[in-house]
Amino acid sequence: MENENSIGVRYYNDSLHNYMIIPCGSGGVEDYRYRMMAANRIPGLLSCSMRYIEGQCFLYYDITSRQTARSLFAVSKVTGVQLKQLIGGLLRTYRNLSEFLLSEKGLLLSPDYVYFDFEGESWYFTFTLNTPGQGAMQELGLSALAEFLALNVDETDKWATACCFRLATLADNPNYILQESILEDENKQETETSASKEDCFAENEITDQDRAGEYAYESEFTRKENSETESENGKTNEKSSPKDDGKNKLWKGIFLAAVFSAMSIVILWIRNSFVLSSEEAIASRIGITGFLCLAALSAARSVFLMFYEGGGTREEYLYTNNESDTAPLSVADTNAAERYEVNGPDEDYSFNQSRNEKPIKKLYGSIDGRKYRIDLDRLPCTVGQMDGFVDQVIKEPGVSRMHMRLDRDSEGRILVLDLNSTEGTFINGERLNPNDTGVLEEGDTLRMGNSLGFCYR
Repeated sequence: MENENSIGVRYYNDSLHNYMIIPCGSGGVEDYRYRMMAANRIPGLLSCSMRYIEGQCFLYYDITSRQTARSLFAVSKVTGVQLKQLIGGLLRTYRNLSEFLLSEKGLLLSPDYVYFDFEGESWYFTFTLNTPGQGAMQELGLSALAEFLALNVDETDKWATACCFRLATLADNPNYILQESILEDENKQETETSASKEDCFAENEITDQDRAGEYAYESEFTRKENSETESENGKTNEKSSPKDDGKNKLWKGIFLAAVFSAMSIVILWIRNSFVLSSEEAIASRIGITGFLCLAALSAARSVFLMFYEGGGTREEYLYTNNESDTAPLSVADTNAAERYEVNGPDEDYSFNQSRNEKPIKKLYGSIDGRKYRIDLDRLPCTVGQMDGFVDQVIKEPGVSRMHMRLDRDSEGRILVLDLNSTEGTFINGERLNPNDTGVLEEGDTLRMGNSLGFCYR
């Protein structure tokens, strides 16, 4: 079964392997570049073989158990470590190509043709015998990869962000060749930042020192202001919180009742332990009576504060400190979203549940008594075994690390994209090609591998 995309690249799968097929032109096996690739397993290149179909020559690239850069970073962002690994792998591939007298212009660097191998934790690139023309280089060359990385970089990683945007700027030049300086310059920039600042201060000693002093003074003043404001806000919140105020009054009343009761007990012990005159006996009775009355009043006041003056309903205490006008939190609102976890055969697993909306149709599946339910209200959704790279983790036999992606088209239909899975994705028993998309209709069955099946209803 084959599937052809808009630029002529097709995908095919048999019982053991997944292939990407690219026409290789008129040279065939006599082409020097193919003979170099076939005779030498060039590190960093996808392994390929040549086949003739109806008089035409095609290269079959083995992409089994590998993911494209576009699929890999559809959920997670590109971090600095991943960026170094990708660019480092590309630079090594450049060097390997030069050793065999092959041009780097034959590489297809679009994120759709750059593959990551999870087992070897390395990147593989596609080398084609049909060198793209000048117009296609914008779509398939380094500029396409650089633009993709800039759009999907982890913005919290400052080094990765700076490196990606610098690469995207340089790659706009069609004559630019990737060099290791793209990584070294950024590293030097980090290590030399403090040195450059010191040089700047040395050249402009008076002005810069004054500015630094003003900045330090303003920063210190700002910190003091912020700390004072925070302490005032804390005091205000503490004073204005009905919960804390009610608790303080309650414990104060209980403490006073205990003190008064203790005084009554002390006076009673004195009456029983010593011989008192008539005046002292009368005074002790009055003291015991008075302290007991005060204890009773304190206890009654505490009970009153607990149920009335303490501040109404329990929901008032569930407001946040900084947003008093926010609606009170309920028990249902504080529950975290459910995560996939196998607890027993009767457990019902719900994915992407929303508190406010209930989708009409879901995917319902089961295997060996374990039930699964995938909500389709938040799409796209990537399903697989590898946590951190997929939206929903399902650890079952036959499910690949990144198995499939669910999405919705403009007409509201559910689309299923096979992410080059090892054991395949099936709709109504028909297997999808690698990187192929199928439409899921109501009542259809969806199967991941040979074991886990879902029904769309």
